[in-house]
Amino acid sequence: MNGSPAEAYAAQLRAAGLDEAMVSVAVRGAELIRSGGEQTITDDIERVLGRPAGTFRGWAETNRAAFG
Repeated sequence: MNGSPAEAYAAQLRAAGLDEAMVSVAVRGAELIRSGGEQTITDDIERVLGRPAGTFRGWAETNRAAFG
């Protein structure tokens, strides 16, 4: 397939039935991660929820039954 990885990803999302708004958000998010943008650490979660942020692993373990 020709094109950038972002274009290939967008094509896969469209083929899966996502609308253009969701495709745009997903591609921008993937590009942010690819560029290292997810490495910025903030206290946003703690400020909003009033507790420290948890890990993805902890969330997945707590919610395992919902995906079984």
